[in-house]
Amino acid sequence: MKIKINILFILLLSTSTVFAQLPLNGNWNYTFKDDKASSASNFDDSAWQKRASDNLKWGKTELPKPSYVVWIRKTVVIPSSLKNEQKKTGALALYLGRISEEDNAYFNGKKIGESTSGDIKRAYILNDKDILWDKENTFAIRITHWGTWASVNDNPIIASAKPEQIFVMKATAEGATTKDEVKNKSVTYTNTIKNNSLNTVEASITSDFFDINQKKIKSVQKLVSLKPGDNIFKIPYTSPSSFLKIQYWFQVPKCI
Repeated sequence: MKIKINILFILLLSTSTVFAQLPLNGNWNYTFKDDKASSASNFDDSAWQKRASDNLKWGKTELPKPSYVVWIRKTVVIPSSLKNEQKKTGALALYLGRISEEDNAYFNGKKIGESTSGDIKRAYILNDKDILWDKENTFAIRITHWGTWASVNDNPIIASAKPEQIFVMKATAEGATTKDEVKNKSVTYTNTIKNNSLNTVEASITSDFFDINQKKIKSVQKLVSLKPGDNIFKIPYTSPSSFLKIQYWFQVPKCI
């Protein structure tokens, strides 16, 4: 590989802000029947079984074979008072903690995320345009498991999204691939940061270029305003080295 790209985040937040949350307490409806229609907001789950939000766990003796799926659903009114919470970071998120093992999450019939590891704490952005304020909103989670255990480890809540959910960074190179020699070749290195919040956020981006001996041969720092949606930054560079490693440092001094 002639080009290696690392993406690093430094997120410095105000620690004085108190975050409110909406716990999704009470019963959730669940079934072991795998029906893709279960993701729809108007799906009738009234015949499903019920389980409390702090006990969304199923052991081997409960899980039927050959099914390796559990669907869970809950309908909840999201009060417009949470708009103040949304303004703190620019977005709300659904927090589920770790899930055993994989999941696909839906909000009002739209897919909002998926995870494929039981080690990852789930946090999925709720887009403002999809929230029905002061009305019923429906969450549906399709959980796949290994046949011995299925669970949602934390009590589900809605709260302000954290920066690691709000900002998504992607790096590409125009004019070269990871297998190309880049010495004396004109290449444009593109850094795309998607801001999933409603707020414009001030940030700094540092792009460090290293040769095969880990010697820094170029560094570019930019102070930028990240508007909602995609923000694209390009760095044209002709490398004196055949091997090039690039590290992007993304720092948000304050996003609240």
